[in-house]
Amino acid sequence: MPKLKEEQNEYIAVIHHNSNLLEYFCLGILSKNEVKIVFGILEIIHNRYPKENVTIPYSDIAAISEYATELYENNTNNQFERFIESIQTKLKIVSYKLFIRPFIFDYPIFELFMVDHTAQFLSVYISESVYQDEMMDDDRNIVREEKRIVDLFSKEDWSGIQVYQKQKKDT
Repeated sequence: MPKLKEEQNEYIAVIHHNSNLLEYFCLGILSKNEVKIVFGILEIIHNRYPKENVTIPYSDIAAISEYATELYENNTNNQFERFIESIQTKLKIVSYKLFIRPFIFDYPIFELFMVDHTAQFLSVYISESVYQDEMMDDDRNIVREEKRIVDLFSKEDWSGIQVYQKQKKDT
């Protein structure tokens, strides 16, 4: 694991718990400002679902946090544009983790990114990867539906999702 800077920690966003299943987004190693932006972008995508390609104007990203708003308004020496490029790099490692004892399955959330500084937008393409296969009984009735990464954004209520600093395990 890479050494963390003092102001950086590893964050997760817990989707829900039940007795046999733990699901969450692994947001990666972020500063407090970055975690607000990354999770804010995930919420924007959720609000604009069912589009697999979501274009987010820089002004929407800037509105997520006071830090980003200040960078956007000042944009001295293209600081906001460099900040967006940094966030794009952080988004590349955001993944969906599914724990099914004794295994952890890891699925990247995004397939592709596009940054356009001239038009001032960030486009993200959500993965179509299947994380739960369809299961049928002997009579060909669907017992369990197929689920894709993009389906995670269709969950109607995201109010229960919380962002937590991942606890370090003692070794």
